[in-house]
Amino acid sequence: MLIGVIIFSGSGFYTFQQIASRLDAGAASNSRDRVKEGLASLQTHVRLFSKDYNNWTDVYAAAWRGDIEFIANNYGITANQGEIFELAMMFGGPFRRPVSWIENGSRSPGGLIFSVETISSALMALEDQDETRPSVDFFAVEGGRAVIMTASYLLPDPDQIVTRDTVKASAVTIIGRHLSSRDLAVIEQDAGISDLQITTGPKPGYLSMPLTDVTGRDTLHLIWKAARPGMALVEQLAPVIAIVAAAFVALATLATWLVLRNARQLILREVEARELARTDALTGLPNRLAFNEAVQVEPTTVASEFALVMMDLDRLKQTNDVLGHAVGDCVLRDFSERLQLCADAETFVARLGGDEFCAIVRGSGAAERAQAFLAVLEVRCSKPVKVRGESVHLSFSAGIAAHVLSEHVDETLRKADLALRRGKSALEERIGIYDVDMDLADKSTLLLEQGLRAALRNPDEFRVVYQPIIPANHNGALRVEALARWTNPILGAVGPDQFIRVAERTGLISELGWIIIDKVLADLATTQTVCASINISPLQLMKPDFVSDLLLRLNRAGIETARIQIELTENVMIRDQQAILDRIREIRSAGVKVALDDFGTGFSAISYLTATEFDSIKIDGSLLRSAGDSQSREDFFYSVVSLSRAVCRDVVVEGIETQEQAQMAKNSGADAFQGYLYGIPSAFDIACGLHSSPDLNARSAISGKADNLPNLIQWSETRFQNNATILKLPLVMHPAASKS
Repeated sequence: MLIGVIIFSGSGFYTFQQIASRLDAGAASNSRDRVKEGLASLQTHVRLFSKDYNNWTDVYAAAWRGDIEFIANNYGITANQGEIFELAMMFGGPFRRPVSWIENGSRSPGGLIFSVETISSALMALEDQDETRPSVDFFAVEGGRAVIMTASYLLPDPDQIVTRDTVKASAVTIIGRHLSSRDLAVIEQDAGISDLQITTGPKPGYLSMPLTDVTGRDTLHLIWKAARPGMALVEQLAPVIAIVAAAFVALATLATWLVLRNARQLILREVEARELARTDALTGLPNRLAFNEAVQVEPTTVASEFALVMMDLDRLKQTNDVLGHAVGDCVLRDFSERLQLCADAETFVARLGGDEFCAIVRGSGAAERAQAFLAVLEVRCSKPVKVRGESVHLSFSAGIAAHVLSEHVDETLRKADLALRRGKSALEERIGIYDVDMDLADKSTLLLEQGLRAALRNPDEFRVVYQPIIPANHNGALRVEALARWTNPILGAVGPDQFIRVAERTGLISELGWIIIDKVLADLATTQTVCASINISPLQLMKPDFVSDLLLRLNRAGIETARIQIELTENVMIRDQQAILDRIREIRSAGVKVALDDFGTGFSAISYLTATEFDSIKIDGSLLRSAGDSQSREDFFYSVVSLSRAVCRDVVVEGIETQEQAQMAKNSGADAFQGYLYGIPSAFDIACGLHSSPDLNARSAISGKADNLPNLIQWSETRFQNNATILKLPLVMHPAASKS
């Protein structure tokens, strides 16, 4: 009997030890998962801010124009404060040498702060990726400390199309955040572990997890002690079992109960961990992981009709920059609460990260119900958020795409994102609803880009036409304005606003600009009596070597600087005004004239008129056309001309097409006139022959043609219209009173 009790007790004790070991192993596995989740959360934090800061058109443009001060005021100040990231370095692309900022450092950029091995490995990893906007997450050891890093290219905003060539030509940015003791403490608390520390390798008696660098090598290790509920249970019950052998059955029952209780606790903790992994910590909404799981399940359900709604909260970055991230977090929480109030039982809402939110609207008529959902949300967002005495107005952009049966859910996601981009680009209606035209518009833009890249290798597709500028006193040198034209063998005649917009978006504008400038200089070289105005994109204007390259081309063509005038639209002043003014002074000091074009329709601030001198101010034709509508508008037109003449000795009125407009322009006291009344844009020799224009009070053969303006330009627009219709491009028609 005793032997049987001993054997039975030993067998029971051995079984109990096995159960305890499994409990310990489960706790260890659970702690490893929780530590991994904690690291992933920190890495996601760095990656999201990297995505926010490295897909930013203003910083991208600043990098290419060499505006280090602008970059320092955004990257530098963020790194100095150390709240979001503590290390930042940019290299390659437009940067001749690395620039960097560190926590508590100077606003002025430093040099190399990461090891050459880290930089080269990150660059290789980026180049190996096939994504259009690649990024690489990794750990590194810098200055003896573990650093969470993300490397990516510095690119324009996500809603702008970039190519692989554009990406490879861009700067690489690496931002990092130290893995601090505070981070370790948070992971310890969330994972229910103790003694979490960073070491160079595993340590006996500790669980460990490697921190891999960009090449996959183990740089450091995290080690910790996990809870051992099984061993603790054995230590508690072993003495009791040894002493009270006679009560083995009762103790076995007690042990079983304890095991089951601990098992239930472990299961509950596992459920809680799973729930936490799928919940956004800031707002309490389901996160991206939960959304991905939910949206993949939708097509398999019986009621598979649903619509996806993608939403971006407007101006969150500005709120963070101006009022602080604490206020921004409050805005996110408030918006999330309003989002939940708008959702019914068949609507799933989630936060994807940053300012991105989404919703799955299920059931019959999902697309219409999605629109109704957004309409209710707009009403709820009409009331501003009150945070720390500040009123923050909520607004959002959204895109809706209805799921089509047999369509993969990833395609529906793509359509919703495309609709969101359309909504964000709209001036008033901020909600985009997917339709096939959106895909066609995207494809047509891509086709334009491909055609433009091919045309840059064959500059003969581009030509320049000229429109004369007639002085009021009929004296002085002949002036013409050069206007770019592109005729593609496949697309036909493409409107300037179309291909120039694509060139600016894809970084091709400088190459295109120099082709047009060279063609103008070649025409000017055939005569010594003509001066030409050339429109220049601000992206090309702010290139560091623009002035030196322009002077080199003028010298090579044998053209005096005084015969060239650079035209800039007034909207260029919205950008970095001081940098623009400095560049204008540099151009004028080199002897090249500068004109302010389209004055009176855009930014229109007196400050920049007095901040620098313009050689010419061109009054936009829309002011002249509207002057005939009422006396007040006529008075306004005269006032604009008078103001311009007060600060500039050469004021040109554009868009003159009728004798009545010509008389009004003459009465305004303007110094020169331009428009279809004096000549349509034409070849250089034809435009120069128009200088012998008759008096303003008499019609010439040219001005007579202005009355038949639609017939004169119909041939050039028809071909572009036909091609634009095929490509679903927005048609660029010649307005009744604007220059081509």
